[in-house]
Amino acid sequence: MFLHVCLLVVVAVARSAEATACNSHFTEPTGSIQSLNYPNEYENSLRCNYTITVPVGHSIKLTFTHMDLESCCDYVQIRDGGNGTAPLLGQYPVYPFRTLPLTIRSSGNQMWIKFYTDSSNNGTGFYATYESAEAENYFFLITSSGYSYYSGPTIYRVDPDSIRYDRIPIGNDGGGYNQTSMFDALYNPIAIDYDPVEEKMYWTEETTYWTGSDTTVNRIRSAHLNGSNVETVLSANSRGVVDHNSTSNEAAEFDGIAVDPLSRLIFYSDVGNKEIVMLTMSSHARKTVVNADLDRPRAIVLDTANGVLYWTDWGTPAKIERANYDGSNRTTIVSTNLNYTNGLAIDVANNKLYWVDADADRLESSDLEGNGRTVLYQAPSSWYSSYYNYYSRHHFLGLALFDNSLYVTDWGRYGSRYTYSTLQKKSLATNGTSISQVLSMSGKLNDIHAYHEKTLANVSNGCGNNNGGCSVFCIPLPNNRSECACPDGQNLTYSGTDCIDDGFPKTTTSPPITPTPIAGCDHNYTALSGTIQPPDVPSWYSGGIACTYVITAPKGYRITLNVTFMSSYSSYACLEVRDGGDESAPMFNTLCTYYGLPYEQRSFGNKLWVRYTKRFSWDPWYYSANTRISNGSIATYTSEKTDDYFLLVAASPRSYYSSSSSSSSHAIYRVDPDTAAYYRIPMNRTLYNPMAIDYDPVEEKIYWTEKGTIVNRIRSSSLNGRNIATVLSANTVNAEAVLDGIAVDPLSRLIFYSDAGNKEIVMLTMSSPRKRKIVASSGVDKPRAVVLDPTNGVVYWTDWGTPAKIERANYDGSERTTVINSNLNYTNGLAIDVPHNKLYWVDAGTDLVESSNLDGNGRTVLYKGLSYRNFFGLALFQNSLYITDQGYRRYDSYYYSRMNYLLELPLGRKDLNVSQILSMSQTLNDIHAYHEKTLASGPNGCGNNNGGCSIICIPLPNNRSKCACPDGQNLTSDGKHCGDEPSPRSTTTSSTTTTTTPKPFVVQASISSSAPKPFVTNGLLELNLTCVLDHNIKVIGYEWNVPCFHLIGNTCVLRPQASDNEKNVTCMANMEYGWTSQTAVYQIRLEYPPPSAPTITGYTAGEMKQAGERLTLTCTVSGGKPLVTSVNFWCNSHPDNKTDVRGQNKVQSVLDIRSLEPEDDAMSCVCTGDWMNRDFYKLSETITLRVNGTSSNVHGKTGSSTDSSTSTRSIVGAVVGVGVVIIIVIVGIVGIVFWKKRRNARDDTNGLVSNIQYTTGSESLS
Repeated sequence: MFLHVCLLVVVAVARSAEATACNSHFTEPTGSIQSLNYPNEYENSLRCNYTITVPVGHSIKLTFTHMDLESCCDYVQIRDGGNGTAPLLGQYPVYPFRTLPLTIRSSGNQMWIKFYTDSSNNGTGFYATYESAEAENYFFLITSSGYSYYSGPTIYRVDPDSIRYDRIPIGNDGGGYNQTSMFDALYNPIAIDYDPVEEKMYWTEETTYWTGSDTTVNRIRSAHLNGSNVETVLSANSRGVVDHNSTSNEAAEFDGIAVDPLSRLIFYSDVGNKEIVMLTMSSHARKTVVNADLDRPRAIVLDTANGVLYWTDWGTPAKIERANYDGSNRTTIVSTNLNYTNGLAIDVANNKLYWVDADADRLESSDLEGNGRTVLYQAPSSWYSSYYNYYSRHHFLGLALFDNSLYVTDWGRYGSRYTYSTLQKKSLATNGTSISQVLSMSGKLNDIHAYHEKTLANVSNGCGNNNGGCSVFCIPLPNNRSECACPDGQNLTYSGTDCIDDGFPKTTTSPPITPTPIAGCDHNYTALSGTIQPPDVPSWYSGGIACTYVITAPKGYRITLNVTFMSSYSSYACLEVRDGGDESAPMFNTLCTYYGLPYEQRSFGNKLWVRYTKRFSWDPWYYSANTRISNGSIATYTSEKTDDYFLLVAASPRSYYSSSSSSSSHAIYRVDPDTAAYYRIPMNRTLYNPMAIDYDPVEEKIYWTEKGTIVNRIRSSSLNGRNIATVLSANTVNAEAVLDGIAVDPLSRLIFYSDAGNKEIVMLTMSSPRKRKIVASSGVDKPRAVVLDPTNGVVYWTDWGTPAKIERANYDGSERTTVINSNLNYTNGLAIDVPHNKLYWVDAGTDLVESSNLDGNGRTVLYKGLSYRNFFGLALFQNSLYITDQGYRRYDSYYYSRMNYLLELPLGRKDLNVSQILSMSQTLNDIHAYHEKTLASGPNGCGNNNGGCSIICIPLPNNRSKCACPDGQNLTSDGKHCGDEPSPRSTTTSSTTTTTTPKPFVVQASISSSAPKPFVTNGLLELNLTCVLDHNIKVIGYEWNVPCFHLIGNTCVLRPQASDNEKNVTCMANMEYGWTSQTAVYQIRLEYPPPSAPTITGYTAGEMKQAGERLTLTCTVSGGKPLVTSVNFWCNSHPDNKTDVRGQNKVQSVLDIRSLEPEDDAMSCVCTGDWMNRDFYKLSETITLRVNGTSSNVHGKTGSSTDSSTSTRSIVGAVVGVGVVIIIVIVGIVGIVFWKKRRNARDDTNGLVSNIQYTTGSESLS
């Protein structure tokens, strides 16, 4: 007995040790995971859990190289997080198959793996490797028609690595005839594309449903990537050519679709009208691209950099064609051996075109000219399987290129095409001709679109900046150029950018004449100096002049242009000046005579492009007579070798007394401090309220913060505006982050920013911005501007807190010192001059520009501004301070106008005063000054190989340095590298080791909103709800129970409707590190602006009407947003006619009483309004009629006849009433007898049925 007990104990201990061995936590960036005893057989009844954790901002890829498990009962489960409650990524093997799963990718920095075995049968287990890398955003979008028209039309989001797919909920989330409104549901989505700028999907829907009558759904729709905010972009009905009862091919039938996110354009193929059409995303203005010699156009793809469109055509003959966006240069690429060419894909970088043919079961490629045609895959000849009862051929439909592989949607053939579809993969890395199936699901998989976040970042075109200056359509051209175009029915005006109906502006004299070339009009200048003068124009010349001049100087030289004369006789003469050698270069300005003589312009490079334009008497808007125009313009230019220097100014829309909030109002300007010449840097992505700004001359990159209610982030771009990237987004830090000031150290390759939400100064590395180190947090309140002393490794910052102050510290936060802490208020701009030991700042509260030594001594007021000043940005250049001024200026006794200036304050003078060098209509925020000698004069100890440090190098005085690590890591013993910080923290003594575990705390979630309750809206206003945690815990995602109009980090932007009143909105915050999700609730309470009370016309109070008269009454309800939906109007026995008449701002109901009766006397007429189908307001009006019992003679009645008629009706009414009473009594008796029988029957069941409830109307009987 004793031996048995010992044996049991040994087995239990062994089991315990075994369980411990199969539960592991992996933290290395790469590694491998294997089952217990691998490659030998695993044991039964195992419960093994593995967790992989990599640095925040990284994701994990898990790849299985071996898997031998009992397919029915043993499995490996992978979840997207750090515990068993995280979202499921997959469970393998998938019974009854034993194939290896594809690569599995996490969305965050943790992955949880469970290995489960039952009590019998086993195999050799599994072996998997993992790797981590910085997280990137990429996915597939696939449309599906469902098994039939009524079983789940769907759009799927698919992970290309693991082929894990999720259904995107669109509208009412699926089709079927049980939908409340078929026009809200998703129906038969065909083609699909994606706009990463607004994170919106665009797709086509085309089918016919039986809903009591034949109803055609044919439209282009859009929605955000989460399925919210579904909109109809274009419906076949909106064309006015669709006849549901006609089979004519004139009816629109939308099929293929493609979007250009840079030019903000949508292209679609219309099989019914046999055309390719272009739309603008903003206004849906339409322009026909191609409509001749088209039969059945299908798939569309775009070359967005060069403005070229490719499409397939199922016609006779079938073909693949291309044309420019405007339809020009149309070319047939392939026209032989094609039949049903569906999917199309291009690889512009490698000059490749790919397509699939559903009839030939073939996948092919060629170059973009159609040469080098190659068969990549050809299905074998048809063969029939009696076992599966179908032909095993394909039916290829959609095609996408991703990561050097082609992905094809395949309906299959015959029997299979009605049950299952597949996603096939063809690798281009090998020379083989085979394809592999990566996904199978029920229904029909139609189109597929592949997206990677680097796709847009690596492409730019001439339309990316302010729509190329075009009012409607911008057509991109090669070499980053563009031209403008107009919708159908409009033409360009002479400006070349605007559109007008029926061509050019109409005149009363002669039609417009295209500018005629004139000898000597265009010229290239290469001399270091010279004169530009357009030729003389005779008085009879009725056209316009457009002369182009290009000035080219040696490299390292800059060109200065001075205009000495511009004619203004009865015309507008304009100079367009660009900083480069062609029309695609950034434009300084268009300088016209009606603004006075243009000021001096100087290039930043060695080329200047100038165009002189002049318009004449045919344009009645400006000109009235032909007048001799002589010497239209005279300009001189000089070239000189100069240093590279400039100012960068961040600008945003005026926030007060202005409605200007277009994307063009958000800008970064490059300014010449000598001439004040400037141009807007043409960004290839939309900016949003750029605030602080700095420059890295090593990589020639701009860094800036964008701060507002919609976005808050740090971004960067090249100096030419290309390659915009998000360095850090506030929502990746936490919900409280408010990124404000910024400064870069180009030598140490570091970025510093102020976070007013978390009250801290933070340091990032340029190479890996997710590696953060907090410099200062204790005692920081409202940090704003940040400047650096990169030579000595010192950071200075301003703080708006109480008390306001200016502080400094070493880069690592040591030796922190308060420099100034008195007589400060809203200290914005900050600048330092290390060689001269000077610190400068501006204060918007005190209206002062001040200076001191770097230690705070020697404080001096340099300039006292007037009360309307609002100093913001500050930069030191040469011996002047440059200040942005957002101040107000009084222009009458009641109002203020927002003035925006760039000011210069020269130093070194006795009487300091500011001078205005630039004025803009936008709000000027921060300013940064750069001179090429700045970097050369300030080396530090980190400039060589990052000081030998693996991550962060901290410069020290005398060209020394030391290494540091991001938060959560410590230096290793070599003082150069970083290792993970122990967790939990341990303290070791000579004899014992004590582990201190952080005290647990409870995280609570809440939803906050600055909007008042109730929220007053007209159905269009936005309500911002923010999900907030009361502790600083990393949140990996927020889930809302309502569709958000915008979803920005932890804020859900709603547009509440009337039906949302008293709705409970819930937010679930999903947190990292094993914290459970927290849910918060917010109840919406709405109040809509009411319409006015109803008014009844047609009767005057107290007026006596006669029996037999005709009375027409009208009830009107006016106002309200939106209008009252219906008006209910009745007078006792005279019911509502149920007919409402809607006007521009009112709804009316008319009640016509053809003959008043004596009993209508004292009758009440009531009018009420139903508004938004909600009883928010009691909208009603009541009048009382007076009717004389004597009929009007006009009807030939007398009083006695009326009395007789009344008596007769009374007798008939009495007889009818008695009959009704008798019937009710009989029915009651029968009911009682029936009820007693039922009760007896129930009693006979011995109480088996003890409680039966009958409900009639609003009553319940038990």
